[in-house]
Amino acid sequence: MESEVIYGPARLPYMIERWPGYGEKLDEMINSRLSEIEEDRARARGPLLKSDSMFGKVISGSVADQRIIFGAAKSTGSFYEIESIQRVGEDLLIQRTTSYGDEYRDAVVQLKNIAPLLRARSSDAVPTEPGICLDGAFIVEPSSPIYEAVTLGVRLRQFPDVHFSIELITKDKKVEGDSLEARSAAAEEDARQSGAGAWYDRVRVIRRGERKIGNWIGSEYLARKPRINQVMESHEFAFFSHGEPGNHMVPSVEIELDTGVKGNKASGMRSSISDEEALYLWDRITSSIRPWAIGKPRK
Repeated sequence: MESEVIYGPARLPYMIERWPGYGEKLDEMINSRLSEIEEDRARARGPLLKSDSMFGKVISGSVADQRIIFGAAKSTGSFYEIESIQRVGEDLLIQRTTSYGDEYRDAVVQLKNIAPLLRARSSDAVPTEPGICLDGAFIVEPSSPIYEAVTLGVRLRQFPDVHFSIELITKDKKVEGDSLEARSAAAEEDARQSGAGAWYDRVRVIRRGERKIGNWIGSEYLARKPRINQVMESHEFAFFSHGEPGNHMVPSVEIELDTGVKGNKASGMRSSISDEEALYLWDRITSSIRPWAIGKPRK
């Protein structure tokens, strides 16, 4: 009751954006986007100018309240920006991606496949089927694996400067540069090259090394950073595991706990908790993380 879950960006397989309370404005949203696309017509290039171009068109999705719209990508007018706008409960869920030429068909298939899997979800609802919780929504586990990148955070009302976050990403192969060891070495090198070597030597490492959390075997690095200029004394805790590349049930996971966060700026203020309290929080929360299947935790 003293904590709050904050949902961050989610890609399943494309970025999903939620518009709370806009469900009844589906047609209004479609018309608004078509007007904006028409005003942007001068930027259309290449495939978007062909006689069979989809630019400025709307097609129906795989469910009654899904529409797919075609505009020009912001980065280049020769690519489509494809938007799926779907009513789910009282909200609108919007997914966007870009595609070149006839490749748009693959994106449309993907968007249509995802639409029937999206459900509305209240903040306190715990689904009883496999899938992923999103902000105000739930996506049922697809029959075939898709790219997944999901982030969420936990905020403690008594300690607003303490931010805890988790990021899960499905990967087909192991990327060595993602490891905490590689990042730690790069951070030390950057600090010394920038003249902050003396500051880096005063960083207090509370704990580091291999650790298992749930089904994930990885490494953790827990440190308290000293003050330097406008960077205040604070904690930076992290755990990273490559998971099992190719196994979407064991994605890569990165867990972080930062203290001294002010206005979403790390180390913007002095940490409100001690080393012992930060370590207690970290161990209590991370040890509770476990795989979940059909509403029951896996042993």
